[in-house]
Amino acid sequence: KKRKKQYGGNLHHITNATLNKEIRENGYKINWDDALIDSMLEMEALSIQWQATVHLMAPLVRYYYISYESLLAKDERDFWVGQLVGFLTEKGHDSSISNAEGTLLQLSESDCSDRIENYAGFRAHEKVKHSRSAVACDLIATNV
Repeated sequence: KKRKKQYGGNLHHITNATLNKEIRENGYKINWDDALIDSMLEMEALSIQWQATVHLMAPLVRYYYISYESLLAKDERDFWVGQLVGFLTEKGHDSSISNAEGTLLQLSESDCSDRIENYAGFRAHEKVKHSRSAVACDLIATNV
């Protein structure tokens, strides 16, 4: 908990390479309980509600939903980036983003098992089994 407060809470990326190295070497995993799972499920329900609201606001407008998990596999990432850029610019383009440069450094591995304490117990929890978060973690595990 001290480290979480020290590094600013729920950060997943930073720009400081020295701090990044320290966090990756001494990082922490999320401790979960029923209250956290309930909060996760409430956020999933809110996400579903917003997706439906946006879609109903303009049913004739083409709708794109891209999740973080779908961007992990190169072929799928290239497809979706191509779709989005084509939609925004009305032009074709090279959809590869492999050469994109940035200053953010990833603080932890992508797999949920690297981020969540006792991940097997979390994934097997009755409330988690069929959640969107469980599906997302499964997709991350197969695409990394």
